[in-house]
Amino acid sequence: MILCYDHLEAVVAIRGESHNDNVYLSKSHIHMDPTSITLYSHQYYTIVNKSQVPIEFSWRAFATEQEENEKKSRLNMQLSQEEAEERAMLENQDHGESGEESLDSDDSYDEAEVQLKRARAQEKAVATLQRKYQGIRKAVEDDPMLFQDEIFTIEPLQGKIWPNTEITCCVTFKPQGPYHYSCTAFCNTTCSEERLALNMTGQGKGPQAQLSLPEQDIGDIFVNFRREFAVGIENTGEIDCHWKLIPYETPFGSKFQFSKTEGILGVNQDVRDLIKVTFKSDILGEFSETFRFALEGSSEMLTLTFKGHVVAPTFKFSEEIIDFGRVSYKFPIQKTVYLTNTSEVDINYVVRVPGDGRSLQSEFNISNDRGRLERSKEAKIDIEFVPSFPQLYDMVLVVDLEGVGQDMLAVPIKAECLVPKVRVSPSDFLEYESCFLRHPKTRQIEIVNEDTLKAKYEVVPQDDQSKRIAVYTADKGSGIINPKSSQIVNIALRTEILGAVRIPLYIKVEGHHIPFMVTVLATSTGPVVEADREELDYGSVEALTDYTQRLTIRNQSQIPAEYTAFTKQKESIWKVIQRHGILQPDEKREIEVVCNADEVQKFQDTLHIIINNGVDLEVVLRAKGTGSTLACKSPLGTVDFGTEHTH
Repeated sequence: MILCYDHLEAVVAIRGESHNDNVYLSKSHIHMDPTSITLYSHQYYTIVNKSQVPIEFSWRAFATEQEENEKKSRLNMQLSQEEAEERAMLENQDHGESGEESLDSDDSYDEAEVQLKRARAQEKAVATLQRKYQGIRKAVEDDPMLFQDEIFTIEPLQGKIWPNTEITCCVTFKPQGPYHYSCTAFCNTTCSEERLALNMTGQGKGPQAQLSLPEQDIGDIFVNFRREFAVGIENTGEIDCHWKLIPYETPFGSKFQFSKTEGILGVNQDVRDLIKVTFKSDILGEFSETFRFALEGSSEMLTLTFKGHVVAPTFKFSEEIIDFGRVSYKFPIQKTVYLTNTSEVDINYVVRVPGDGRSLQSEFNISNDRGRLERSKEAKIDIEFVPSFPQLYDMVLVVDLEGVGQDMLAVPIKAECLVPKVRVSPSDFLEYESCFLRHPKTRQIEIVNEDTLKAKYEVVPQDDQSKRIAVYTADKGSGIINPKSSQIVNIALRTEILGAVRIPLYIKVEGHHIPFMVTVLATSTGPVVEADREELDYGSVEALTDYTQRLTIRNQSQIPAEYTAFTKQKESIWKVIQRHGILQPDEKREIEVVCNADEVQKFQDTLHIIINNGVDLEVVLRAKGTGSTLACKSPLGTVDFGTEHTH
C-alpha cells in the first residue's frame, strides 16, 4: 500500500490470510422415492453454518462463476447475431412506404422531402432495436443464474444463514414420465470460494395394473371349435390407468378375439374391466401366444399367455383299401364306401382323387363328394371308375376338411386296367359277290371276345369318298360283348356304281389303337330285262295297211328297270306304241309294234330297248310290202256332190 502526504510517499506492506469458513450440506446426494407421474414427492436437507459470521447462499446452475460468465458470453454473442440480422432486415426494408401513406394525396411533397422522411423512420427503427437489445443484455448481465429445472425444484433458492445456525431446504420431485432422472445443483455461499454440489436422483413411476389371469393352458381343442375365457384387469397404482391391447397378428394370435381392446381404470374405485376372450382356430398345431397390454405413461406391459394344441377332427372310412381288381378298358365299375365322423364337432368334407383328370376326362366320378357331416354320422360315397389307360393303378382317395387342411385322410385305390382280346371274322374280306345297283344286300361279321373281360366295339362311320362307291350300314353299330362270347353284326351294302366295288370297313375296339379293317368286295350290276323273242317277222303285208305284233319283256332282277324303246331308222315303217316305262321286279309287259309298209318291197329294221343301268336289248324287225301303194281313204263306188244351185 502506498501512502502520500504532500510530496512524500511511503510504502506499507499489508499481509493477510483467507480461508473457507465451516459451511456444509447435511446431504450431498438425495435419492427421491419412486413417484408416480403427475404426482410429486419431497425430501429435506439442511445447510449448516458453523462459522462466526453470517453468510448468504444461493442455488446456482453452474459449478463455478467462470462457467456462468462463459454462459453469459455465449448468450451475448447470440444476442449480437440476432441484433445484426434484425438490423440488416431493417436496412433493406423500405420505410418510406409508411411515410408516404401519411402524405397528402395531392403530391405536394417533393422527392427530397420523401427521402428525408424515410431516413428519419429508419433511424427511429434502429434506435428502437438498440434499446431492445440493450435491455436484454442488461437482463443477462444481472441474471444471477439461479438453479432452474422442470423435474427438481429447491426451496428456498437463496437466503441468509446466521452464525452457528442452519436452514432447512426442500427438494420437490415431479416426474413427467416413467424414467430415471438425475440433476446437480450448486450452492454458492459468501464465505466459500467453492460451491457446494447437491446431486438429486429419482425414478418416475407410471400407472400400474394387473391381470386376473396372466396365463391359461387351453389343452387340446378341435379345429373350428369355439372357446371363451374371462380375464379381468384392475388398477393397482396411484394414478388413473389407461390400458390398451397391442395388436398381435401371428397365425394363431389372429384367432383370438377380445371384447375390449382398451379402457381407463380410476384410482381406488375397487372395480376392474372384464374382458371376454374368444378363441376359434381353423389351423392345426401347438401354440403359445403372449398378448401385451400397454399402460399409457409406463414402460412396463402386462402379459397374457395362452397355450394349447389345435387338433383335427377324427373320422374314418369303412374300407382300408379300395380294390377294383381287373377292369376292362373304358368300362365303368363302381364301389361304395362310408365315411364316418368320429369326432365331437361337425365337419365339412371334400373327397377327391389326387392326379385324376390328367387326361381329357376324369376317370373317377364320385357322388356325394362334398358335404357337411355331423358328429357320429356317416356319409355314403359311391365311386365310379372308368379307366382310360391300360396300366396298373396305384392311387389314393383323400379327404380334405374345409377350413382345416388337405389330405387329412387317405385310402389306397388299386386296379389293373386291361384291353380285352378280340378278333373279327372274316378278318380280311367280306364277299358280297353280285349285287344289284342301289339294292341292299346283307352279309354278317362276327366279333369274338376271347377274354374274361367285357369288350366294347364300334363300327366306324363311313367316309364321304367311299360313299360315292357304295354305302354300308350296320344293324348294331356299337355295343358291348360279354366275356367269352361274340356279337353278330349284319352289314347291309348298297352299291352306287356299276362294276367292281372295293371299300374298307373299320371296326374299332376300345383299347386297340388300330381298328380292325375288313375289305368289302362286290360286283354291282344293273337291272336284267329279257325279251320273249329276238325277232318280229311280219311276213307279207299289204302296203299302207297297219299290222301289229306284240313283244313281251320281263324284269328278271330285284330292282326296278327303266326302259326306252325306239327303232334304229329314223324314217321307219315300224312304230313303237309303249316307248317308255318302268318295270318293277319280276314284272312283265307287252310292247306293241305297228308295221305300215309304204312301198312294195322288203323292209328290215332293229328295235332298240335301252335299259337304264342295265344291258340293252335288240329285236330284229322284218316285213315285205305287197299290193298297191295307191289308196283312197273314201270309197270310190259313188261320188255324191249333193245339191248344187245354179247362178
